[in-house]
Amino acid sequence: MKSPQWIHKLSILLLHAESLAEHGGENGLREDGLLESALVRPRNLWEYEGSSDTAALASAYAFGILRNHPFLDGNDRAAFFAMGLFLRRNGYDLEADRVDAAKMIRRAADREASEAELAAWIRTHMVSADRENVE
Repeated sequence: MKSPQWIHKLSILLLHAESLAEHGGENGLREDGLLESALVRPRNLWEYEGSSDTAALASAYAFGILRNHPFLDGNDRAAFFAMGLFLRRNGYDLEADRVDAAKMIRRAADREASEAELAAWIRTHMVSADRENVE
């Protein structure tokens, strides 16, 4: 696998701000380093552990944000957005029922689902963004 298309801090900040504008919540970072750490986590898996599994890398983005809680509010949403954006940047869409997706992120946030379980869930719901429309 060629090097993944990583997501940028500004992208997550903008998605987070948009989410807060739509759904409410307190804006701001608890600490910039917490977000930086969360965003470098998948790169470390790629560089140092040799992980080329797109679902595992997407899960690492989500878990980084869920564990670090870099935002004052909306960390679950930011984790979901990071996961989805990474998939999209790397040629995949996430096709899952909204309620099912929210439950999975909540389970991960509550430590009821592991990073590997989230990756497995992602694998079952990711589809190629280049697929032909057969309708």
